[in-house]
Amino acid sequence: MGSFGVVIGLTLLICMVVPSVATSYFVGDAQGWGIGVDYSTWTAGKAFKVGDSLVFSYGFNHSVAEVSADNYVSCRITDPMSYDNSGYTEIDLKTSGSHYFISEDIDCSSGMRLAVYAQNTEGGSLFEAAAI
Repeated sequence: MGSFGVVIGLTLLICMVVPSVATSYFVGDAQGWGIGVDYSTWTAGKAFKVGDSLVFSYGFNHSVAEVSADNYVSCRITDPMSYDNSGYTEIDLKTSGSHYFISEDIDCSSGMRLAVYAQNTEGGSLFEAAAI
């Protein structure tokens, strides 16, 4: 029983010491960031964590902005945390909690909005992303 306890202890120690590997998520997969993609379905089953990144690939007539929860719901880009319309945007999830992304006005109203929850992995637990 003593060696079993040592094995369990070493396993727990390794789990605490080995850093988790960050993942780059390509938003919308092959469809990218555009109208007609169900982003709630896309997030299902994904466990986003601090350190991961979201990669947005989109056409010249679209944009991506990280916004507040209120602006996410109302599809308004007011004082965004970040904004880009270059066609390719990579955003690191630097903090735990909810992150909200939208495109410009009519695009957002047509479904170009994404909400993810990034879990802090320091405690060793991950929560699956929920459609917000």
